[in-house]
Amino acid sequence: MPSDQALPIPQATLHIYPSDRRVNVTDKLGLLDYLSEVYGEIFQFHQLGHKIIVCSSYRMIDELCDPARFDNTSSGALEQARVLTRDVLFTANPDDKAWEAAYRILIPFIGPTGFQKIFGSILRFGRLTPVQWAYSRPSMEIVCADEVTRLIDHEVAVKHRSKWFLAPRFFSDMTRVQELCDDAIEARIANPQPDTHDLLNFMLSRVDPRAKMKVMQESVRSNMIMFLVSGHEATNNILSLLFYYLLRSPEKFSRAQNEVDMLLGTDPLIPEHLSQLAYVRSSVYEAFRFLGPVKTVVKHALKPTKLAGRYFIESDSNILLNVHGLHQDPEVWGKDANVFRPDRFLDGSCDSLPRNAWMPFGEGPRAHIIQQFAEQELVVMVSLMLRNFQFELEGSANTSITPGANPNTFRLKLFRRSGQSMPISAGLCKDYVNHAWSEFWKWSIVPSTIVDALRHSVIDAPQPAPRFSDSAVVYGIVKANRSLGNPKAGILRKHIEIKLPFGSSYHTGDYMMVLRVNSRMKIRRVLKRFSLSPDDVVSTASIPKAFFLNSGSISVLDLLTTHMDLHTLISQEHIVTLINATPVRSRNNLAKLLADDADERYVLSRCPSILDVLEDHPECRLSFADYVGMIEPIKAQRYNISSAPVANIKITPTAHGTAPQLKVSLTYDAHSEQVWSKTDSLFFDATSTYLARLEAGDRVRFFIRSVDTAFQMPIDPTTPVIMVCADIGFAPMRGFIQERATIRKVLKVTLGPVILYFGCQHYQEDYIYEDELTNWENDGVVSVRPCFSRVGPKGCHKYVPERMWAEREELAHLFNAQGVRILMCGDASKLTKSAANMCKKIWLSSHKQKTERDSQMWLRRVEAEQRENCAL
Repeated sequence: MPSDQALPIPQATLHIYPSDRRVNVTDKLGLLDYLSEVYGEIFQFHQLGHKIIVCSSYRMIDELCDPARFDNTSSGALEQARVLTRDVLFTANPDDKAWEAAYRILIPFIGPTGFQKIFGSILRFGRLTPVQWAYSRPSMEIVCADEVTRLIDHEVAVKHRSKWFLAPRFFSDMTRVQELCDDAIEARIANPQPDTHDLLNFMLSRVDPRAKMKVMQESVRSNMIMFLVSGHEATNNILSLLFYYLLRSPEKFSRAQNEVDMLLGTDPLIPEHLSQLAYVRSSVYEAFRFLGPVKTVVKHALKPTKLAGRYFIESDSNILLNVHGLHQDPEVWGKDANVFRPDRFLDGSCDSLPRNAWMPFGEGPRAHIIQQFAEQELVVMVSLMLRNFQFELEGSANTSITPGANPNTFRLKLFRRSGQSMPISAGLCKDYVNHAWSEFWKWSIVPSTIVDALRHSVIDAPQPAPRFSDSAVVYGIVKANRSLGNPKAGILRKHIEIKLPFGSSYHTGDYMMVLRVNSRMKIRRVLKRFSLSPDDVVSTASIPKAFFLNSGSISVLDLLTTHMDLHTLISQEHIVTLINATPVRSRNNLAKLLADDADERYVLSRCPSILDVLEDHPECRLSFADYVGMIEPIKAQRYNISSAPVANIKITPTAHGTAPQLKVSLTYDAHSEQVWSKTDSLFFDATSTYLARLEAGDRVRFFIRSVDTAFQMPIDPTTPVIMVCADIGFAPMRGFIQERATIRKVLKVTLGPVILYFGCQHYQEDYIYEDELTNWENDGVVSVRPCFSRVGPKGCHKYVPERMWAEREELAHLFNAQGVRILMCGDASKLTKSAANMCKKIWLSSHKQKTERDSQMWLRRVEAEQRENCAL
């Protein structure tokens, strides 16, 4: 084909762009867009003696995807990555046998069935940063790219992600990365985990259906590295960009968050939810369109040809497809192509796009290898973040993102959604959450010097050092502590009133986190066992767990009283420590505790603490420092506040005049149980039992934690409210009703109807606060509907759902009222679940044409509206 019959391809002069302030000279993607704007849909330039042709329009790119004329090739970063990964799924040339084998083996893993199997791991992975954020402080400011990077990196990535492609150290780092992966492979081969669903297991066990062979170890290692590199880039860049654009349009952010709230409610996220999160998924697609993982695709001309019938392309020419330019082409995406609009992907719009118009993961077979997997993963992560946090965009942000690097810095301010809970299904992230909570007070009292040392020593830690503050912990004074109901009923219920210090406050429905102290009896036992005096001073240098301490030294009495949980139960690991601290000739008795049936015979039946075992084995020479190292810190116990601040405020004289001071009340069950110890003592160390023995004038340590925004009374006192509770689940309801009664008394306003369904057992023994409820009902504040499961007045209903169904017409009318508030507090697996099901059943009874799914969506919509209205 004669070249003189074709139009010349415009020649770009690269020296023009530095003078244009719109172009960042370090931003290669921005440079391509700029040159496309100047020279049009096709241009060429020469770099280091090579001619590079660039195409940016759909018209050109669609033609370049013709496999008869052009094939894919890898260059630039992919070519360099090939040095590290060799011929793997993403970097092998199309005719490589390794690529074909990798494709056949791995496609089942990353397909729909494979994703179902590893969903639990992805959910656990996606929760790590939200859990860390949630337990740090109510609000914080983050650098988005930094936090997202911490979310997705593991050990290999943390140690090497920023160094792999830096020329001076590339090959040395390449060797280190390969060694780390080889170590992981060898460890898995030596210790198989057949029940683990991950990429490593799949590659080690899968057989190529055509070659009838397993993947070689070198290929396993190479694919591990490539998945790491590609996953890091896609997740980091897309999450950062997505939140940037959502927050620039608050209505889009609210729409995505409301979709998550309405669908999930308080349920854990499960695979079936992902297909229903349409707007979240569309937002992910739109983020892919703006800046997908693949920014450019390189095509290779198989023979001389004309492009668009006008531009001559020589054989073996390399053509760069500007994917970002393709995704901004108004011929495909409309005049608003440069606007972030997730709606363009709703209702199957993605399927109706022209062929080759959307290629965020590139073009050809490679493009579909990871796309679905990445989409699902991002939907999970975005949903978890939207569910648990509110975000604000801090200042201006440049959103340019270079391939393989973090986005340019922009800051987000996030807020935990006013105590928003983080529902977690059984077995998913349970250990992490329990550990995070148990570590709370360790970090809260660690000296700043230790934190600084850790921060500088653990250089490559993927998570920042926790920054908890004990400044919120205060002391209150007990004013009263009385019993409720009849103690002979079997459970001792009590009501305690605590005067808060000046400056402390709370909201109706909040939680009080109580920090107990150890009993004097147990403290004396520790002092005797280790021959200590209460006045002895312990240095931080002699204690392995220095984070128990407030300063460089502390008295033994203070340490044992307020910091250490002296009832820490013995574990197998602890027993091994005790054996090692015992002379060899005297180890037999302790060694018996490691027998296979020892847990059942000894630990489970007797529930011994470490102290109990030490007293039973005086031959053990464990040091006090090692004992402290084995003990858990005292954990804060959560209690629902059962009072309203507006009804418990008092103007108190101070040295500077007068100041308001609040009083708070708790309603709790006091438990005490006989457990084994050498002294046959009662276990009095439970927080509720500690509260039960407090008397007027005693001090109690605590801090306040906010409640979920959905679990609050409506701002408008005329809004109807339905309350469902049982036993001490009435505690927050008492605060809400007390608040309503005060508003009615002070403001003289008409209140909306409040119906209280209160489940008890015996109307003469555990119908707590009966006199208060009677007075409030007589005043028109609340309509009380008690139910007694064992003994009740004649004609009274036994169970709450049963009575709700009997009064379904009244409830159905309230359900249809604008802004009805439904509050439930009780056993989530029993009362609240059955009451929620009854609400849906009653709603369906008044909406004959609706389905069970409609009723579920209605209840979730009510909860979402409650949360949104309270947030406003």
